[in-house]
Amino acid sequence: MSAYKQFTSKDIIVSPLTVHASSSAISNNTVSSFTGSNENAIFLTGSGELTGSYPLDNLTGINNPALVYNSIKQLFYSNYLRYPFAAKTHNGTVSDVGTASFNPDGTISGPLYTPSYINFPQDKDENRVFPSGSGKKIGVSTITQKAFGDYIKPGSGNFTYTVDGGTPSNLKDMGNGEIFIVNSGGEALVQFGNIFYKEGIAVTTGGLNSAGSGNAQLAFTSWVSSYTLYETQYTCTIRPSEFNYSTNPTLLSSSLQFQNGILEKGSSKYSDFATGSDFTPYVTTVGLYNNDNELMAVAKLAQPLPTSKTTNTTILINLDR
Repeated sequence: MSAYKQFTSKDIIVSPLTVHASSSAISNNTVSSFTGSNENAIFLTGSGELTGSYPLDNLTGINNPALVYNSIKQLFYSNYLRYPFAAKTHNGTVSDVGTASFNPDGTISGPLYTPSYINFPQDKDENRVFPSGSGKKIGVSTITQKAFGDYIKPGSGNFTYTVDGGTPSNLKDMGNGEIFIVNSGGEALVQFGNIFYKEGIAVTTGGLNSAGSGNAQLAFTSWVSSYTLYETQYTCTIRPSEFNYSTNPTLLSSSLQFQNGILEKGSSKYSDFATGSDFTPYVTTVGLYNNDNELMAVAKLAQPLPTSKTTNTTILINLDR
């Protein structure tokens, strides 16, 4: 039997569902490490102007330390830079910033107070301290998006941190965007950087009072990936007056079965049990079609379901994607 009915908007409900999966750095195609460096000093003059030289040479390639340093600074830290002449220290919270203008000749100028970047805020109490000035360095680790999905689950990141090829230290994601160095017992000691969950990026900037992180190599070792699935629920409602007739050829009398006479009218062509008032068709399969009448999905019931002549018969179909 085949019968068709058009869905309405109230018959379709789309619900998001977040699932998590543990992941680890199993190949270089998943996790990459970079070192960022500010080799050229930028000074603040007494009149509140920024001056200095922006490194124009060798600004090519993803491993260029100057590009790594300045990109991370602009994307994640520009609104958190400290104001050296202020009466108080902002200690990594959002503050008046010194985002300068970069001139075509490579010089830097502009007013001190130019907050202009979003910086991807994550937690109202998150601290971000960036080692500014000349010769400061940072460590950066990234995960390909296919390896972490929509975002890294907060609190799930673990890292190793090495300076100049020395003994690795363990770092831990604290769940609010901050990375802390931990001892052998897993106890958090001091903040050492930040993790940006939706971007799959972690940055070490040294301790809160540190001058920087040296020639750092930071690497994700494990994390929990988060993926958003969308479950679509289709409500298939059969009213008492609908689908009370079957075109199944087994309902024909034995002499007419398999002779394509199924669409001919007349109760004499059908078996006696199919012509009585108590006859009720059974539903075994539901097909979903698009607007071009192309079959897109098939749902099989666990057992045949009789339709009702007194109440609505409702079948729920769930599709995940």
